[in-house]
Amino acid sequence: MLLAKTGISNVPKSAITGDLGVSLAAATYITGFNLIADPSNEFATSTQVSGKICAATYKQPTPTKLTSAIGDMQLAFSDAASRAPDVIELGAGNIGGMVLPAGVCKWGTGL
Repeated sequence: MLLAKTGISNVPKSAITGDLGVSLAAATYITGFNLIADPSNEFATSTQVSGKICAATYKQPTPTKLTSAIGDMQLAFSDAASRAPDVIELGAGNIGGMVLPAGVCKWGTGL
């Protein structure tokens, strides 16, 4: 799952395998995907995403699941940040198209 707290932007034509979600943000913070609301109103779909697209503004249980996922993401980030890196400055921050190695990667700049 691709998960963000504030928003996800897309420049078509992306191909995302799996689910995508934002929390605590509304579906309007997912841009460039041409969202198609599912009749259940629990998620949306897009031709560029193979899974479900979820946001905090969709019908329950989606907001509850996203809140839990964000909590898990923050715990995982804290755990990874506490570990010694296996790789430093991979690709000088340009990792587009790369398959990342197993382990902890660390950069001193944005990616």
